[in-house]
Amino acid sequence: MNGDRLTNNLGRLSAAVMLAACVCCVWPCRGAIGTVESLAELAAAAAAAGPRNVAVDLEATVLWSSAAGGRLILHDAGATLLLELDLPCPMPAQGDRFRLEGECAATRARDAIMLAPVPVVENNGLHALDEQSGEIHLEAGRHPVQVFWFNRTDELGLEVEYEGPGMARLPIPDAVLFRDEPGTTNQVNGLEYRCYEGHWWRLLPNFDFMSAVHTGVVHNFDAEVRTRDSHVGVRFGGHIQIPQAGDYTFHVKSDDGSRLFIGPPSLKVTTLAGGVLPAPQPAAMQGAAPSDPEFQWAEIEGSVVAVHRTPDAYEMELMTKAGLVRVRMAEGHAVPDGLGPHARIRTVGVARRIRNLAGNWVWGEFYLQRLENIGLPQSRPQAGDGDENLPVLTTIGQVYQLSIEESSRMYPVKVRGVVTSPMENNGAVLQDSSRGIYVALNGPIHLQVGDYCEIEGTTGPYRFSPYIEASRVEVLGAGSLPEPVEPSWDQLINGSLHCNYVELEGVVASVGGDTVALLTRGGRINVRLNPSGTAMPPDALGATVRLRGCLRADWDAITRRVLVGSIFLDQHWVSVVEPAPADPFAVSYKKVGDLLQFDPLAGALHRIRVWGTLIHKGEEVCCLLDGGYGLRFLPIDGLDAEVGDMVDVSGFLELGGTAPVLREAITRRTEHGGLPAPARLPADHLVRDQHDATFVKVEGVLLGISAQPGRHVLELQNGLRRFEAGLDGDYDLGDLATGSLLELTGAYIGLGGDRVLGRPIDSFKLLLNSAADIVVLSRPPWWTLERLLSVVGLLAAVLVAAAVWITSLRRTVEQRTAELGNQIRERQRAEHDREIEQERARVAHDLHDDLGARLTEVNMLASLVGSPYNTPEERRKYADQMKSIALHMVTSLDEIVWAVNPRNDKVSSLAGYFGAYAQRVLELASIKCGLDIDEKLPSLSLDPVFRREVFLAFKEALANIIQHSRASKVWLRIGIQGTDLVVVVSDDGSGFMPGERKDGADGLANMTERLAALHGECAIESDPEKGTTVRLQAPIPGGLE
Repeated sequence: MNGDRLTNNLGRLSAAVMLAACVCCVWPCRGAIGTVESLAELAAAAAAAGPRNVAVDLEATVLWSSAAGGRLILHDAGATLLLELDLPCPMPAQGDRFRLEGECAATRARDAIMLAPVPVVENNGLHALDEQSGEIHLEAGRHPVQVFWFNRTDELGLEVEYEGPGMARLPIPDAVLFRDEPGTTNQVNGLEYRCYEGHWWRLLPNFDFMSAVHTGVVHNFDAEVRTRDSHVGVRFGGHIQIPQAGDYTFHVKSDDGSRLFIGPPSLKVTTLAGGVLPAPQPAAMQGAAPSDPEFQWAEIEGSVVAVHRTPDAYEMELMTKAGLVRVRMAEGHAVPDGLGPHARIRTVGVARRIRNLAGNWVWGEFYLQRLENIGLPQSRPQAGDGDENLPVLTTIGQVYQLSIEESSRMYPVKVRGVVTSPMENNGAVLQDSSRGIYVALNGPIHLQVGDYCEIEGTTGPYRFSPYIEASRVEVLGAGSLPEPVEPSWDQLINGSLHCNYVELEGVVASVGGDTVALLTRGGRINVRLNPSGTAMPPDALGATVRLRGCLRADWDAITRRVLVGSIFLDQHWVSVVEPAPADPFAVSYKKVGDLLQFDPLAGALHRIRVWGTLIHKGEEVCCLLDGGYGLRFLPIDGLDAEVGDMVDVSGFLELGGTAPVLREAITRRTEHGGLPAPARLPADHLVRDQHDATFVKVEGVLLGISAQPGRHVLELQNGLRRFEAGLDGDYDLGDLATGSLLELTGAYIGLGGDRVLGRPIDSFKLLLNSAADIVVLSRPPWWTLERLLSVVGLLAAVLVAAAVWITSLRRTVEQRTAELGNQIRERQRAEHDREIEQERARVAHDLHDDLGARLTEVNMLASLVGSPYNTPEERRKYADQMKSIALHMVTSLDEIVWAVNPRNDKVSSLAGYFGAYAQRVLELASIKCGLDIDEKLPSLSLDPVFRREVFLAFKEALANIIQHSRASKVWLRIGIQGTDLVVVVSDDGSGFMPGERKDGADGLANMTERLAALHGECAIESDPEKGTTVRLQAPIPGGLE
């Protein structure tokens, strides 16, 4: 497919999709707020945590814009903001009016406010395979659809599914996806995709302002079209066919982040001409205050320290009176001639308030739109242009004592010294008795090494080391070069001798173009030579040489840090101290065990020769064994020998560090003698200096294996000691289970020691030659720590679940108990009310049936007494009957009152009433009554039913005594037995035979039924000669609680 056509199609699709107003989408953001009509309101809305849907209707002036990242700085009457547009739109020009109307998502990023579309499905960020869903109402037909996806590292995946009216959830089929056919207005099945690459993604990047590395057509949302597995992103675009109108749910599962967009645009972006830029403020030339706005349209003036080319634009570092300022220039403009270090500029742009390392607010960033606004001076600043009261510096050492801030104040300088390195870019290195310094010359001046000059100028702001801006240079004549410094190894690698005249001595290890690798007494360093300087001799390889010249440190222009292990040297003098040997093996042979013995000829730059059995050959290091002593060596070229061969090695001995090492070694194979027997190391002799580079055998429990390309690293443990074993090569170690007891054979490499400091090694590692050096002694038990932790974790989960279930059950039971308690109380209340109603009905019934009938009878008798037709004798009889009936009515009324009076609810009250009633009734019948009532009766309340039924049974027993027993004495005993109330009535009258049935004897049956209704019993014992005993026993309701 034509790339431009694909770009246009996806651009149109982005405009239709990425700005969609998805009303029903499921997105973890804050709810929408009122319409935002100013930049200040937009800043307040974006201050909330996470993305936030906002309706915008605002217009502002563009102060700066950059299409590289979709960024622009807008200004209105209330605020100035830096925005990042994560949506497709043409970038406005500086001074334009920029209008936003519609709905979008606003997020406060690290240094800007991001305006992004609202997706149907939001699954952004770094995460494992995770699914998110969103719902949207769609009409039948085709709708624009886009899916954005990226993966940073490790596992990846992308799956898109949907469901809707009358349609179960399923992956989106190929048949419903369409794309525009190039050159026509037709649509065909498939999707267009664009693939992007980057190394900085934690969220989906802004694809609209990135260049795709690959484009094409695909049938579906398939991540297989990616160009690589890590740091990659893909944008799919096309249309989706919706069969019928309704609510549809889309599901996106991805690793890492993804988004799905569907629908028409809801945000309108308009660029209008006629904006007015505000008046610039001089804020960028002075310190910032905490109350100042973050962005300010300002004027800046300063000296250029450096110009750096980024992939999309240029950046400058500008030294102002307030300090160092980083200037970001928009893309699309070329750097004018003469804009480089030391140029003086004045321009207008947007200054940003940031904090410096001391925590103070400064105008440290400046956004510049047009390079036309830059004005270039015609000459460099002259000495004294700075503060008039600054002292004149007369030595180079004084210049080096200035800080970078002080150097930017342009101290006047007047020094004399010798030129040690003239340079082609209008510069030179001058050295006096204190040290050397770089001098920026005012135009091309012909200088030679050894010229004695007087320099006048000013100090300049520097990025790596101080320098002098020269305004006058006068050659006073020829001078003698300074005595060269013989730098130590630390001085070579830390850059402290930058611009100083030095002398280096070492063995030339390699020559490549203008760079030589020099093996010095401290170590190996790469020296980049001046191609115009003294040439190296053609046979320098392997020779010991001395180089003399001006040293300059190699440093990174962005980080301003020294590149360790590399230097520049403007060499003026090269001499060969010792030619390269014709035969490197012509030197005398030494045993490995004698390397540390006294040798008057020993030195770091003197070659020695050893001989032994090669016990390890690796890219990291090689080891040989000579009579029980081992030695590490680093071949200068490939090693043409195999493990077990006898090798002859010639090289330079380095004694510092953990163990002796033979560097820049030249080797040759002499014969094959086979590997020696390895020395078995017990657990208490694992860490010993004498084991270094020897052939050993060690046991250990495997803790884990980490695989790297072409290498495996085994982590093992022997007792309390952990160590590693390295194996180079592509071997299959999948059968080695964690926890296995292994026996390993290989070369011993000590770690952590330092012979110079007298510190022994504190750990070690083994270098294995092949997988055959690993022997499995025993497999791990099934109950490994991992399985045990899994089981313990499972049990803990079960216990937690059980605890949660028990807690939930207890809460349910407590809730149900409370509900039942309420129901019981309601029922008890209802039952109590029912009992009261029943008692009222009974009392009314008794009053009506008993007292009413007897009152009627009294009325009739009163009529008979007052009748003149009756004789006096008859009247007297009627009066006696009326008296008897009245007495009976009083007794009945007394019983009714006693039964309903709540003060008689106690057991003691019942017993007292029973006694009084028995005495009163029996006395009328001329029967003596004896009482035996328990004095410790409990003060318990009895319900009316219980008292009534027991009383009626008791009353029946007394009536039977009066009517049938012909007794002269009755005994009444009342007490408590267990939880039962016991009433015993005994008489000395004529009893009856058990089982004997007499007419009118229904009272005994009534007594039994009444006690049975109370879950008690009525026991009757009778003897015709001894009398009758009636025992009434019933449980007290509620027990004795």
